[in-house]
Amino acid sequence: VLERRSFNVDYFLGRSLLELRRFSEAVPPLARAVELSPSAMPAYAYLSRAQAGAGRAQEALSTAERGLRMAPGNAELHQMKGRILLGAGNLAAARTSLERARGLDPQNALVRVDLAALYRSQGQLEAALHQAEEAVRLAPDAVEAQVARGLALGAQGREDAAADAFRAALRIGPDDPDALFFLGSVELRSGRPEAAKPLLERLLGKAP
Repeated sequence: VLERRSFNVDYFLGRSLLELRRFSEAVPPLARAVELSPSAMPAYAYLSRAQAGAGRAQEALSTAERGLRMAPGNAELHQMKGRILLGAGNLAAARTSLERARGLDPQNALVRVDLAALYRSQGQLEAALHQAEEAVRLAPDAVEAQVARGLALGAQGREDAAADAFRAALRIGPDDPDALFFLGSVELRSGRPEAAKPLLERLLGKAP
């Protein structure tokens, strides 16, 4: 009972810190949670996310792979592995992991977001837009889905439509750093610095 209580305390503390984007602080309690309950697969996924956010990509990859050795059909861990590999520029391996995650959990909008980023990186712009639009369909209130759609549209040169997607993201999450940055960038490229300035000032205030 004491061990379970310790797991719960560490697990939920780590998750709370992760939601606040305090990645480095989230790592120790989540690492303890994994050690206390090695069969708790969500703890591996959260620990991997925390390590990646703290800039410890190799540790994050090792954590995801450790979890996958015990649960090879875990979609969340395949997604996390793919996301890390994508960030490292290993596009072929990232594609294998992310498409595996999509096959295991086709209703997961965030897998579609990651696939949209992957396909953009590979120059498959129509495929990227399709995945982003699927993400929006599956989770219309997810900021990440709207941002992914904006990036896919922007990659096709459809700046006005991209701006609309970023504005939709900001209606959901007014302080989202990515939406603020990318909408500000679109406004600057469109020759509207007066529209970009308050967005970028807000960005600096929220994510200096």
